[in-house]
Amino acid sequence: MHLFDSDSRLPRRPRGAPARSHAWRVANQRRLELIRKRSDGGLAEAEEEELRGLQELADRQVEELDSRMLEHLAKMEATVRQVIDHEPRSNDQ
Repeated sequence: MHLFDSDSRLPRRPRGAPARSHAWRVANQRRLELIRKRSDGGLAEAEEEELRGLQELADRQVEELDSRMLEHLAKMEATVRQVIDHEPRSNDQ
């Protein structure tokens, strides 16, 4: 058995990854607009405050995704170890 075969025991992608909701896409688009505007000439104080809030939201999204990806990676590593442990070994001498 090879590790890259289509083995159904290997997880395909993280389960429970945060949904890319319409609300998040809209908020992230606004965050990007504010970042561009800041680079092009600056933001009003209210816009800076809005950007800080949107950046905090983006940071939480990334942290949640990182956490779930690390959990997924740990499961994949455990699965790979199981596959390797059960793989016949050749005795080339």
